[in-house]
Amino acid sequence: MKNRTDLQIEFDLIQAETEIYRYVGHQFTEFENDLPDKIKLAFIKITEYYALINSDEGVIKGYQSESIGDYSYTIGMNPNQFSVTEFLKLLDEYVQEGG
Repeated sequence: MKNRTDLQIEFDLIQAETEIYRYVGHQFTEFENDLPDKIKLAFIKITEYYALINSDEGVIKGYQSESIGDYSYTIGMNPNQFSVTEFLKLLDEYVQEGG
């Protein structure tokens, strides 16, 4: 994740915002610029999740290990082990009807 460009990080954030706003059914305009810590944490964790997923093509494709001749490696994270849904649960109290 350390090698992500500013543009890639911006896209990760947009992806996270889109997912959060879709889940809760609104854009937290009632808080203006003072979001509760729980909402801030959800934004951070979901953005980090997308940055991690988007930073490794093998993870995106679901690879856990690969061998080429005598060389092999294993990816430590399986994207199926956890999902963005776990982080979205932080926002359950902010979901509006129809969200």
